[in-house]
Amino acid sequence: MANAIRRRPSLAVFLGCLLAYHLNFRVLVEVDCLPAPYTAWQLVKHGTFDLTSYPEADGHINSLAMLTSDGQLLSRYPPGCSLACLPTILPVALVMSDTPPKRVMMHLGKLAAAIWVSGAVMLFYQVVRAHWPQATTSATVLFAFGTNLASVASQGAWGHGPAVFFVMLASWFWLNRDGAEMAAWRAFAIGFSLGAAISCRYGIAIQGAFAALAFIWLRWWRQLIPLALGASLPIVALMLFNSYYFNAPLSGGYRAESSFGWNGLSPIVALLVSPSRGLLVFTPALLVPFIGVQWIGKEVRTNRERAVFLFTTVAAAIGTTIFYGCWWCWWNGWSYGPRFLIECLPAWVMLYAAARQWGQHAGRRAIIRSLVGLSVAIHVGGMINRTGYKSWHKAFDAGRVSVWNLRESLIIYQFRGIFRSM
Repeated sequence: MANAIRRRPSLAVFLGCLLAYHLNFRVLVEVDCLPAPYTAWQLVKHGTFDLTSYPEADGHINSLAMLTSDGQLLSRYPPGCSLACLPTILPVALVMSDTPPKRVMMHLGKLAAAIWVSGAVMLFYQVVRAHWPQATTSATVLFAFGTNLASVASQGAWGHGPAVFFVMLASWFWLNRDGAEMAAWRAFAIGFSLGAAISCRYGIAIQGAFAALAFIWLRWWRQLIPLALGASLPIVALMLFNSYYFNAPLSGGYRAESSFGWNGLSPIVALLVSPSRGLLVFTPALLVPFIGVQWIGKEVRTNRERAVFLFTTVAAAIGTTIFYGCWWCWWNGWSYGPRFLIECLPAWVMLYAAARQWGQHAGRRAIIRSLVGLSVAIHVGGMINRTGYKSWHKAFDAGRVSVWNLRESLIIYQFRGIFRSM
């Protein structure tokens, strides 16, 4: 009975998020979200990844899909994106003979994404409640509604939703131990979860590398082998898939766009603080850990192992930002905010939770509430419609605005579009 009572808040968090992500009664996607639900449908109906029979995909050859040497048209995105749509596509495919209309397929993709994101929020809630209880409510609200999880990842069949779920699952296995030693099976589960996340978003490999560094730092030598073994299963499967279909084991369908190089500090700084792509602009509550650093010492003294986990995941988030800053399309195309950094959100919001736990005086609490409220307002605004969003991106593509324009920022365009549509 006690276990059932403890599970009720987690279930309420999951169902509440799932409902909230659908209250806009629309799908907010880009063309990148197109292939995943159709590929999942093909897998259920015909056991193939081939999208040749769908004009929706055929019209986006090279941008969304790649034509292989044997004539198959395959999604260029990681296969985990398509597999993540199976929970919603499978029941429909079992009762329908024909492929549903495009609009229905996009809604099924959004439902799958919202399920994964809601699951990630539920796991986040459990972790924060166990380790930073004073921050449980504000951190969970921030994670669920004050970040790009709400305005982007939950709104369409991106790979971000399942990727963040598996990142949080790895964190859950790591931290949800009640002080017990890191068992081999847990290390295996952590590795497997990170490997599954990589099958959705390749950049998470950086987090996997830093997880191994954390194990070394904590001298968990015996646990390194199951960690590596768990990660290797989905990663090897991914590499075999990429080799077989694209003849590119590492880059897969991204082969044509896998060129990286140092672009200077400007893109990296822009991904953090620019008015139209900055993580700290779109989620200003993430500034909380930097409002005084006294909490760091308290966190380290309270639980050294947890502090190692926290700071290595943040280091991985910084590494991920540098990684995407070196890509030619660092501004991540059409997106409401820094989409490429969505997989870093668990690290940053857990850092927020730790700072919130140890910063309890009244003046700071008022600042924190204001920043969380502003963050939620920004992303709820991003869920309402895309009128201003589209206008800004058209202006950006035409060179009339940049990510650094303050008065002509994406957020201002978005809210201006909302007010004009009322």
